[in-house]
Amino acid sequence: MTMKRILVSLLIFLFTLTISAQAYLGGSLSYSNGETQKHDLKTTTLIIKPELGYALNAHWAVGATLDLEFTKEGYSNEMVYSVAPYVRYKATTLGRFTLFADAVAGFEMYEPDGGNSVSGWSVAVRPGVAVALSNRIFLVTHLGHLGYYDTEEIDGTKSFKAKLSSRDFAVGLFWKL
Repeated sequence: MTMKRILVSLLIFLFTLTISAQAYLGGSLSYSNGETQKHDLKTTTLIIKPELGYALNAHWAVGATLDLEFTKEGYSNEMVYSVAPYVRYKATTLGRFTLFADAVAGFEMYEPDGGNSVSGWSVAVRPGVAVALSNRIFLVTHLGHLGYYDTEEIDGTKSFKAKLSSRDFAVGLFWKL
């Protein structure tokens, strides 16, 4: 029921934002396939990250990502849902390139195959670069995270860390509405 409310709220938010040219819509898609080092199991992961935002002025924007991650490891499946609203500060623009940083508050729900759902949360800063391909289309990349992660229910950790793995590197296409 809660997930339906979140999706309906995001759709209403999208509808209201499309009225203004300051809104942007986009996201990223990633796929990986390989073997785990621990158990030599074949692992396949698909991550879909739609994103919606609204530029308040030349330097500030607000938005949110909805991350959907599907992983198959051996014979088990797991899903991770994440909602991450953010505030974006556009630091500088150099020609077609814009450097920015997002202050993100994330909440995630982990559903293992045959197990109980558990949750975690995080607060982080996520630097990035946007490249204008045209007046309305942008290529946006995020370069990792730096922040606090409370995933004690998921993997037993609470930590402050920098995450700069290939899983945290995302490139997406965005359309300015």
